[in-house]
Amino acid sequence: MYRTPMKSEPRCPYNRQDAADDCSCSMDFNLLFDEAAGPLSLHERGSRRESGGTYVYLRVLKRMCVPEDDHMREVMDVAKEALRPLTVDQLKQRELVIQTVLRAMNEAGCNPRAVTSRRTYGAGGVMCPQHTYLQVAGSPEDYQQQSLIVEPLLRDAFQIVRSTEQYQRLLEAVPSVFVGTPTALTDLVEFMAARMEESFQEKGMSCPPWRQVRSVLAKWGLTRACGSGSTKPTTSLSP
Repeated sequence: MYRTPMKSEPRCPYNRQDAADDCSCSMDFNLLFDEAAGPLSLHERGSRRESGGTYVYLRVLKRMCVPEDDHMREVMDVAKEALRPLTVDQLKQRELVIQTVLRAMNEAGCNPRAVTSRRTYGAGGVMCPQHTYLQVAGSPEDYQQQSLIVEPLLRDAFQIVRSTEQYQRLLEAVPSVFVGTPTALTDLVEFMAARMEESFQEKGMSCPPWRQVRSVLAKWGLTRACGSGSTKPTTSLSP
């Protein structure tokens, strides 16, 4: 399971300085050799031969995207199965995708609810648009389990033009459907936002404010106060 930092070791969102040092931390080192991450694909093994950094990033990312328990896996399976019949053009219609997954999850007894994030300011004072996603209750066997975020089009949040080869490979490894806690999603967004900024830098471009971690987190009404180690959702239910 992806381990978030202990409260005694608060961690701020990624920035340019620590982005280059991510893979040297003990957390990522442990994830690198975590058997639960599963075997690498032929494409990922090719990345290992070509670039040690890309291999490490792929291993860490792969582990971060693994559902943490059976309940999350079941919810993810329902969402994936609901999206399977949709065409490429239909998958570009977010409202259709949300309604399709919402209906399937209701039929499966998941009791989902549609949630729309509030309009808020992101990095650089940019006004972030509202974003609708789904929530379901956590595992009934764990009374302390947070509500789970269901994002059926997660990869879209990290799409950029003129990306580096390394970033493109990471993007392809991000699942379309995400099911997990707000904390897990925050960690995943921070990781990908750091890689995104590296990609922009390598291409000689500045990372635009709406692509920075604060703005991307706002899609799901998430914020992480520097030093608090806590994730605070700021969302409202859709009518």
